[in-house]
Amino acid sequence: MNFNAIGTLMFLAAFGAGYGLAGALGSSSEGVMMLIGAPLLALFDVAFRKLRKVRLLDRRAGGIALFVPIWCWGVFWTVLGGVYYGRGT
Repeated sequence: MNFNAIGTLMFLAAFGAGYGLAGALGSSSEGVMMLIGAPLLALFDVAFRKLRKVRLLDRRAGGIALFVPIWCWGVFWTVLGGVYYGRGT
């Protein structure tokens, strides 16, 4: 398993901010945390890749989790957070 430090740092920063902002808004819902943290995660990874001038699907630069770029996980978790929030979870 390849340890991906930049992906881990992006994940911790994005979802840490999501957790903190959701708490500041008075919500303990996973959906709210995901709706805040997941777009931040995608934004962090896309910005990192643009700064390094690499393609969005390049696995040699940026965050990678389970062989998928971190920004893809951010998009997926944003949709999943919307579903959770819509269901009231």
